[in-house]
Amino acid sequence: MPTPASPLEELLQRVRDEYADRPNLRLTPSQAQQVFGLEPAVCVAILEALMTENFLTRTNDGYFVRTATPH
Repeated sequence: MPTPASPLEELLQRVRDEYADRPNLRLTPSQAQQVFGLEPAVCVAILEALMTENFLTRTNDGYFVRTATPH
């Protein structure tokens, strides 16, 4: 029987899914808070975790975008 996902993993997956479904999604941290309904500190932690795993990249103008995959 699979182990249930932790609340943190569920949040990470929810954000991954949203970016996967909308490849051109560009969000600032405050926009991401609103879109995902997260507290500021939680939102920053999620965005930073996804940058660490190379799923998201932060642009020079402060937007979080899906990391381009090499072809």
